Amino acid sequence: NIPFPQLFLRLSYTELTFYKGVVGDTVNVLLAAAAYNFKRAMKAFWCMLYKICEILYQNNISQKWAF
Repeated sequence: NIPFPQLFLRLSYTELTFYKGVVGDTVNVLLAAAAYNFKRAMKAFWCMLYKICEILYQNNISQKWAF
């Protein structure tokens, strides 16, 4: 048995992908776009939540009771 870190280093990139060729490229593009959009959505969500908390703090409203 080979320890996991050494086994992982021995594998090439093509052995780690499930789909190869045009299908693999297409899946990779779709997943990359989905991850990018998810990252943007999460950033917008956290900015909105920060603004809400900032407004609650300025108006002396406890966040414990606000959420």
